[in-house]
Amino acid sequence: MLSRLSFFVDGRNDMRRALDNSRAPKTYRDYIFAINKYLIPFFGKMAVASIRDETIEDFSAAAAEIGVCVTASPGRS
Repeated sequence: MLSRLSFFVDGRNDMRRALDNSRAPKTYRDYIFAINKYLIPFFGKMAVASIRDETIEDFSAAAAEIGVCVTASPGRS
């Protein structure tokens, strides 16, 4: 089982390493920003296994309240 923050922190750190090696597009910088600004503050204290559909809906509503649009990737529901 992943620790509470490791899911986001590990992904962020992988992207940072890619950036440090000059292999990453600007998109990685945007992802790192979003992880730090929105995902870790909201989900950071939750175990990944405890995140349910309702949790995602709560996150989406909280993001909408501050003007951030959260949508599924194309082809996903």
